[in-house]
Amino acid sequence: MESKEQSNSSDSTNYERFDLLLITIGKHMRLDLSEMNELRVVDLIEMSKIYHGSKDDKPKEANQDDIDRLFR
Repeated sequence: MESKEQSNSSDSTNYERFDLLLITIGKHMRLDLSEMNELRVVDLIEMSKIYHGSKDDKPKEANQDDIDRLFR
């Protein structure tokens, strides 16, 4: 049976410095450190998901109306 620690180390998203990752996420959303300090970690992650969208979001396929609008 694989231990929980071993299964977590095989994740591709396992970060050693989670604090730096959170600061990077906040700075990418143009938050300053005092604004990030007011947020809970969960709130910062949820804001990031809203700001950046989920990985499943795909660009909308252009239809003829979109193409016509582009060339007006």
